[in-house]
Amino acid sequence: MPSHHVFLALGSNINPVENFRACLKLLQENFDIWNLSPVYETPPVGFTEQAAFLNAAIEVITELDPTSVKTILQNIENQLGRVRDPNNKNAPRTIDLDIALWGKAVFTYGEKNWRVPDPDILRFIHLARPLADLAPDYVYPGSDEALASIAEKLPMNGITRRDDVWADLPFLFKIHVDFNSLSLDGKMVRINTDFFKHLLTMLRPGLRVILYTPHDLEVEGIIHCEKYKQDQDLWYGIPHWDTMRDL
Repeated sequence: MPSHHVFLALGSNINPVENFRACLKLLQENFDIWNLSPVYETPPVGFTEQAAFLNAAIEVITELDPTSVKTILQNIENQLGRVRDPNNKNAPRTIDLDIALWGKAVFTYGEKNWRVPDPDILRFIHLARPLADLAPDYVYPGSDEALASIAEKLPMNGITRRDDVWADLPFLFKIHVDFNSLSLDGKMVRINTDFFKHLLTMLRPGLRVILYTPHDLEVEGIIHCEKYKQDQDLWYGIPHWDTMRDL
């Protein structure tokens, strides 16, 4: 079955740091997480008499259809105590998960005819900015504008980047590397900086990671030393290949 690159939008203003981290763990149990954006603290929209939100975006890979993905997202929302107010769609929430982009596709799906791409990306910076961080050159379907351009045109009033939210995550990430580009001592591997510009900032000694190669090889290792620049690429030291298998 074909795999789909799907961009999810996350929001929370009830215990948001705790719920963001719990949500990421649950997403990881259901999808291959390809990349995640920085987190932004943003003013509430619509119903302004409530706490500020945290917003972010996550890119996942899945073979599921949109309705099945939405069902998983709603189950995660329920697990984290999401309560919907029928009289206020902008009410506070523990977690809000939506499909923002699905590759280059344009469609509606599900019981409420949800739209993909999410039209609110064109209107609200809390959606556009995290998505632009993940895929700045992605052209919004039906327009000639890339996400970076869309985000730059929207006001950043009251928005703050929150690097503390993803700090010291205990999770295992999946990262593309080039095992044909080992360092001379064989202890450093090149990591694909085009995909992981933000994720790379979270790599630290002791973090367990899954590394992918272009040859469908999967390796589990532990980051063990500081990064350094070589030919404008980032390299990390992985001392032990704990697991090696074909995907």
